[in-house]
Amino acid sequence: MHLRHITLKPVAVDADVSVEDAARAIEASGGRHLPVVQAGRVLGVVLGASIDDQGLLRQGTWVGWGRATTARDLLTVVPQVTLVGESRTPDEALDALLDHPCVLLVDDEGALLGLMTEHDGVRVALERLGPDDPALPAASAPVRTIGVDDPGGDGLQRMGWHHTRHLVLVDGDRPIGVVSERDLKAEGVHEGRSLSMGEVWRERPLVSAPATATLMEVATRIVDERVGCLPLLDEGGAPVGILTRRDLIRIALGGRRDRRVSAP
Repeated sequence: MHLRHITLKPVAVDADVSVEDAARAIEASGGRHLPVVQAGRVLGVVLGASIDDQGLLRQGTWVGWGRATTARDLLTVVPQVTLVGESRTPDEALDALLDHPCVLLVDDEGALLGLMTEHDGVRVALERLGPDDPALPAASAPVRTIGVDDPGGDGLQRMGWHHTRHLVLVDGDRPIGVVSERDLKAEGVHEGRSLSMGEVWRERPLVSAPATATLMEVATRIVDERVGCLPLLDEGGAPVGILTRRDLIRIALGGRRDRRVSAP
């Protein structure tokens, strides 16, 4: 295992701590995944999105609206990979990241050693990509877009239809940003809150790459900007493909590079 590509000894909480304490721990860690342990064994993680469903820390004060009371109530079970010396390669953890938000690394007694996220997986992918591999043939197309004035609920529905976690936000024909499923849920859209896609977006700058970029250039930009995906734009600024962190992890595992489709 490339230990430089994982978070060693991450911040963890006991399963019975309050949701407020879990929120404070995840804020202090600066991450989105909080390992949960009990009696020295790791049980799973609390996701930042799950905390968002329960409340938020506003200027240091917890403002709660959810029903969960402890970290155990918010537990998400994720894969655990046993790490014994240097005998493991990253492939088992990378493969698990294709279906899960993170992977827990444990010793042979189930004690927590580290955490591997999609972001870490892209850093592993960077070491395996060829310097001249073009990005566009590996990108998904057509790019799923939505208008800045469209309801957030339509965004969630469209993500479900197309099995995607990201939509490119457009103002007319001009791409201006990306909205993720996590963004929509963090704003309570999945619970009926009425917001437009533009209100959910909050004018975060679009992070993109030209359609001529290489896979290595895309992966580097995703790591540097800490984003979940990167739209590829043609010379006229139109989105012609999109690559996600999971796409890059799949490629690092030797998956099929040509991901483009023609469905509308």
